[in-house]
Amino acid sequence: MINPQEQRIQKILELLEDAKVFTPQELEAAEEYLSEEEEQEAGGKSPISSFPLRDLASVSGDMANRFAQHFRELESKGRKDLARKLADILFAAGRTSGNELFPYMGYTSSCDIFSNAVQATAMYGAKAAGAEYQITAHNLKSLIQLADNQQEVLRQAIECQHETPEGELFIAAAYFYMQYPDARLRVEEKAANEGKSTGIAKALELQGLAGAQMTSVDAAILRRCEDITVKHQESVQWKAAGSCSEGDRKCPAEERSGRENSGVG
Repeated sequence: MINPQEQRIQKILELLEDAKVFTPQELEAAEEYLSEEEEQEAGGKSPISSFPLRDLASVSGDMANRFAQHFRELESKGRKDLARKLADILFAAGRTSGNELFPYMGYTSSCDIFSNAVQATAMYGAKAAGAEYQITAHNLKSLIQLADNQQEVLRQAIECQHETPEGELFIAAAYFYMQYPDARLRVEEKAANEGKSTGIAKALELQGLAGAQMTSVDAAILRRCEDITVKHQESVQWKAAGSCSEGDRKCPAEERSGRENSGVG
């Protein structure tokens, strides 16, 4: 007789198989990962760590809804451990390209299914930036909260974007907002004098960075933002226009085990 835990694992494996984006070998690796009773130690190799990167946006809308619903079911039944492992599998396979497979993230507490702050910040940013009405100052501050108020977590979350250039821009806005407080104050002061909003639109323009002393890393991020806006300037929702992500970039979240205390409720 199959025990309840095995039944739950089989249901997840059926979802993964029905998505038609995993090989039989990858499904075996996913089963091994789901069946592990203890979390991997830092530096330990996970069965899913060698998954090649792919675009999970190819998963059908109906399948995406099934995944999102299953996340909700697992959480409602107190099986956050399996929800987190399913999130790990999807993130390992497609990073943020699979953001539509996750449930609505209207609150930062809904990001508890991710294994670490980098994953949570990366996915929250990609999912929020995928809908223009969610590109708000409130969600910008939520990103910063998920990142433990750490610029390095935001920077790594940018690197974890795949097929989600809008997410890169959104998280970069939060990164520069924190990284250059003097520039931020100049933007806010200018906007106040002109009677304009200091919302995310201002942050995305990065106007206050003019003349700021930037590191080479930050200069590279800014150049990437410029490239994205040039390639996708006609719409805030750049997904339909294609990707600016590089498939061979290493995502720091894939190397980190165990979520740090992020202060997310």
